[in-house]
Amino acid sequence: MGLYSCKELIDFIIQGIIKEQFEEYFEEKFNENDDKNIIDFKEEFFNQHEDKIKILSNNLSAVYNKLKVLSISKEIILFSDHHIEIPVYFPQKLIFSLDNNYHINDKTNNIRYEISAQSTEYSLLMLNHFKILCDNKQMELNDQRIHNMLAEYFDEYRRDDFFESDFYMLRQFFETLTIKITTIDAVSLKDLQKLTEIFTFQVMITNNTSCAYYTNMFDVLMQNVFTENERSDLNKPSSAPHRVYRDHIIDYYSLALSSSEPFTQYLSYYHVLEYFYDEVFNENLRKEFQDKITHPNFSYKDNKALDKIINFVKKETRNCKENGQGNELESLKQVLKKFIDRDELQEKLNSKQIEYFQKNQVSFSHAPTFSFKDKEGFYNNLAQRIYQTRNSLVHSKEGNVGRYKPYQDSEELSKEIPLIKLVAEQVIINSSTPL
Repeated sequence: MGLYSCKELIDFIIQGIIKEQFEEYFEEKFNENDDKNIIDFKEEFFNQHEDKIKILSNNLSAVYNKLKVLSISKEIILFSDHHIEIPVYFPQKLIFSLDNNYHINDKTNNIRYEISAQSTEYSLLMLNHFKILCDNKQMELNDQRIHNMLAEYFDEYRRDDFFESDFYMLRQFFETLTIKITTIDAVSLKDLQKLTEIFTFQVMITNNTSCAYYTNMFDVLMQNVFTENERSDLNKPSSAPHRVYRDHIIDYYSLALSSSEPFTQYLSYYHVLEYFYDEVFNENLRKEFQDKITHPNFSYKDNKALDKIINFVKKETRNCKENGQGNELESLKQVLKKFIDRDELQEKLNSKQIEYFQKNQVSFSHAPTFSFKDKEGFYNNLAQRIYQTRNSLVHSKEGNVGRYKPYQDSEELSKEIPLIKLVAEQVIINSSTPL
């Protein structure tokens, strides 16, 4: 996406102001092809506001020069070697006040994390894309309130310096929320994006709400994330992020948090666990194979010993073909054993939840109970409960005994969400590496 020249953006703003004021004054639609009225109106406007137009041009030029030295990726990411800015929103309508500046400084790694209203440079980027959409007839000037607000600037009762303070007014034209990461050391775009991901996870797990990225500028412009009647402050994490998480699993976690439907929540959290099936399955397979060929009694000259190895490989290969990635239940069990701390999981659940899981099966999936006191059977029964419940959600053919029935079973499924959510969080955290 290219940038218009500064003059083109200024002309675009002025055009919108003149259009809005003309239609208000003459109570008729502005048409560039109309003759004398519009010509006279434009001339009078420029004569009356010459000084303010000059101030506007100077201020806009200053911001434009800052924007020009930054890079743009996928039309919505603004970045440099030391900084990135990406628009985000909270699907569950946790509204963040424009006046708040939510930031954390990581003094160890010299990184600053921030969520706040978009910068003036980003506002100008949004204005630039707004003009692109208008030029392509995908939006109209009156689709945004930018020109009404700018028109106030030209009101004779406004102070001449009102528009000079941090270009405040430009930041009000398009109201959105952005994550800003700033580093002392030069960082690649890929690593900057990774930092935004670990920060959003910190925000999500602290506030129990999803934080999602926009994928295109059209959606950023169309969705106003700020409302006057619904605002709530975010809780700040106790510390800056110190872990790097696996690619994409945060997306599953965010999707689960953004949904109010237990069906979607459960499967999204399950995808976090499923992400590691291949890794854990192959890890265990390699260990078994290694144990066999390094055993003191193994000889590569012993045909019977070699046949056992061949049969072992055939069996596991057959399981992979039949199940897609080996034995899923066994893989889930190994994932839980590797990443889940039984005592920590117990501490996160309240006494009523622990008692419920210990005494109640999942009726629609016939998933077993489990007890934290059962050290031998804990991981096996927990894996069975999660896996059988998951299967009942995805397998809906007629006659399936363990079939989930929407609406009828949703309340019971809701009781399973706290468990799989905590399991997913532990897997995400315990599979991560230090920053």
